Amino acid sequence: MMDKINSLSQQEVLIAQNVGNQIRDVEDVLSATLRSVDDVCESVHQQKKNIEEISSMGIRLNEASSTLSELFSGEAEDVEALSNDAMDKAKNSLSIIHEELCSKSEIINSKDSAIHEEILRDFKDKYPFVEAVWTNDKKGRFICSLPKAGIANANVREWFKRSIKGENFVSSIYISAITRNPCITVSSPIMSNTGEIVGVVGIDINIH
Repeated sequence: MMDKINSLSQQEVLIAQNVGNQIRDVEDVLSATLRSVDDVCESVHQQKKNIEEISSMGIRLNEASSTLSELFSGEAEDVEALSNDAMDKAKNSLSIIHEELCSKSEIINSKDSAIHEEILRDFKDKYPFVEAVWTNDKKGRFICSLPKAGIANANVREWFKRSIKGENFVSSIYISAITRNPCITVSSPIMSNTGEIVGVVGIDINIH
């Protein structure tokens, strides 16, 4: 009986140990589950924080967009007014070019750069809005340019191609290759007394 009792006791101990091991396994599973839940909760909180930051950024971007829209709206009105004023000045300059440059016999009949320079310098000094002024022969070569032109021949330029065909040309606003400032180019053909086109006169107009 004592042996049986001892054997049964050992079995109970083994069973108790197995139960204890199973309980520890369950505790481990529960701990892992709790850690997973904590990780999920932390992830959810982080996502919530990110969403709040994105929402806040969206609000700031919307405010910045509204501010920029108002700014550019005002700038657009100023640019449009400036552009209209510059175009009026450019169109008025055509008559000035005809009266004071294209009609001069020295410009028509001479290809002497010194003679052209003297006339162009007086013209530029007389009209402060003129940033640059030049003359070309009928092949596009610069006879004189104040200040000095960045190219030797203008036969690929639109203003030259149009004016050498007899047109008065007024460009849109652009950055001058000579002065590096926003300007408008105005050009006119130089015609001899017989009506032959012998060259082109051009000016850059300061739009400020």
